[in-house]
Amino acid sequence: MAHKTLDLNKSVYELTQEYPEVVEIMASLGFTEITKKAILLSVGRVMTIPKGAAMKGIAMEKIVKAFRRKDSASPPAPLLKARGASALRTKSVCQEDISPCHNSPPC
Repeated sequence: MAHKTLDLNKSVYELTQEYPEVVEIMASLGFTEITKKAILLSVGRVMTIPKGAAMKGIAMEKIVKAFRRKDSASPPAPLLKARGASALRTKSVCQEDISPCHNSPPC
């Protein structure tokens, strides 16, 4: 079964429209505002997962692990791929932790 891919350059709103299961995964990580429709329709249109993680002090590694855990469930949740997301080029998360994307420059 092919993995789904999240483009971390897309807004949270766009990702939730493409993959509704993102709401549950992100809420379980502490992004509870994502469940409020008004917030999702306003702030969610300009917020990305890496920006939100930085603002809340949640490590991208923790987010990647949550998506990977869900990815092993059925039906599979989206798998994070580094697609031009400079926020992923940190010591805690590197290309080995994320499925590589051929469009991204190497870490």
